[in-house]
Amino acid sequence: MSMIFVAGGEPPYGQAFGRAGVSAAHVALPQVAPGFSARELAAIEAAKPGSLIQQQSSSGIEDKAAGSDALGTRRGCLWALLVGGVFALAAMACHLLRQLKSGISELPPA
Repeated sequence: MSMIFVAGGEPPYGQAFGRAGVSAAHVALPQVAPGFSARELAAIEAAKPGSLIQQQSSSGIEDKAAGSDALGTRRGCLWALLVGGVFALAAMACHLLRQLKSGISELPPA
């Protein structure tokens, strides 16, 4: 198994894994190292994995489930705000359209 990743900042770098629902972020090798020949890319030193460290979180599984509920609530509120904004814009457009129609009918014939 091979893995190439783009990292910024000061080493040592760490990788976290295990988050459910995350899609793979694939970047083509020429995009990571543009201008390198195949021979130069083959000469790059390979990273070696260190020991696996189990991270301890301050919150339990129950808190994570509550966090996903909070995310769902937040997402629902944002959707409601978006739909409300669309309705407000539609109401303003209808109001302006009615004003335009009534203004056109009041003009004297040419």
